[in-house]
Amino acid sequence: MLSNTTHKTLYTIQSIRSFASRSRTASNTQNALFEELWPQYGLHEIHNQFDGVNLSDFRSGKDIILDIGFGDGRSLCHLGQTSEDKIFIGVEVYKRGIIQVLSEIASLQLSNIRLVWGDVTRLAAVLPAGGLTGVQVFFPDPWPKSRHHKRRLISGPFVETLAFLLREGGILHLATDSEDYARQMMSVLSSSPKFHNKFGPNQFAERPLERPQTKYEDRALKAGRLIRELIFERSTL
Repeated sequence: MLSNTTHKTLYTIQSIRSFASRSRTASNTQNALFEELWPQYGLHEIHNQFDGVNLSDFRSGKDIILDIGFGDGRSLCHLGQTSEDKIFIGVEVYKRGIIQVLSEIASLQLSNIRLVWGDVTRLAAVLPAGGLTGVQVFFPDPWPKSRHHKRRLISGPFVETLAFLLREGGILHLATDSEDYARQMMSVLSSSPKFHNKFGPNQFAERPLERPQTKYEDRALKAGRLIRELIFERSTL
């Protein structure tokens, strides 16, 4: 169980909308696919709890990686294929992205990916302390306007939450094509005593070969934008 202090921190985070609304709705065919596959691959929220979480996955001894905002899911499914010994929990707020990944998971017959449709802070509130070996956040909404910076996901309170969820030696891997956001991420993480930079103080990381490029990243590179990677390790508890 989380402490009262942690719950208070998560409540503060939940009051910040870190994602933008999208008007596109799923088609009837997509909704039918969702209804068919979600019971098999989705973690279901019941009375503010997610069944399946805190049970067999966290008792299996396997590495568990939380993927926040997986978009079209191309990188998530690739990692699921190439790291069959790990369990991935993918969180996405957009139903169309969820449906796309559900279809891919079923096609590839992947058994090591779980999906959550909704805000990651609601899931974080029920995950066990130190239960994760990794967290990855690739290309979160940069909220480029100064007045919207408070909506950015990677903030002091959220980093504290991730520190609570990651085990000692666990890895937090971030990627963005926003230079301003990258600098903010570096500042926030560098100021936390619960994390240390795997590449040295204030140094951005090299892109790991095992991290597949996302569809969004492809567009960013074609537009000539620089991709920044940050890899921090959870310090000794």
